[in-house]
Amino acid sequence: MFNEPALNSFDKDLSEKRASGTNYYIIDRKKIKVDRLETILSGHLPKNVSIDFMCIDAEGYDLNILKSNDWELYRPKCLLVESLESRLSNIVDYPIHRYLIGRDYDIFAKTFNTLFYMDVRKQEFTRK
Repeated sequence: MFNEPALNSFDKDLSEKRASGTNYYIIDRKKIKVDRLETILSGHLPKNVSIDFMCIDAEGYDLNILKSNDWELYRPKCLLVESLESRLSNIVDYPIHRYLIGRDYDIFAKTFNTLFYMDVRKQEFTRK
């Protein structure tokens, strides 16, 4: 836990990197119970409701969260994923990108720290 909550993370290495040589510092450590994404969605998403938009921003654990979903049951049409240290020049080698391409998602935009994907199985999002 940081003096700036937006930097809080489960990733020890990322947290230590952020704390070194900056104005940010670790103020506490806590054990937090976590669940798989598919478990959270199965427990809270009403039946027959589809997901149009999902954003994953987990300060270094984004790929772990993506891997904890059942992509056959829970497929957002539009998916944003934080992508710390990704660059356009290396996007094809980026683990999150490779993982989502393998689940039939196509990248359609990128900002400084976010990758935007669309479900290529959903026709209304298919490029013409």
